[in-house]
Amino acid sequence: MSKVLDDPIIESPFPPERDFDDLTDEEKAEVVHRFESTQRVMSAQQYLKDTDWYASRKAETGKDIPENILALRAQARIAASAG
Repeated sequence: MSKVLDDPIIESPFPPERDFDDLTDEEKAEVVHRFESTQRVMSAQQYLKDTDWYASRKAETGKDIPENILALRAQARIAASAG
């Protein structure tokens, strides 16, 4: 049985007492869509955490952040806020 538990980050698209296998195809598609969306946001947030040291280094030493990292961080900030 794969019940969805209450999670403050992920809002369940169906009542938590329902089993995934009992959902309609439309409900399952919505659950998968929300899961994938949440994964994209979490991945973007993790990328920002993993590259925060560049910003710290820039602030402390003045050494530039590589352009590709700046571009990817900008994309990650957009993705992280899209949740």
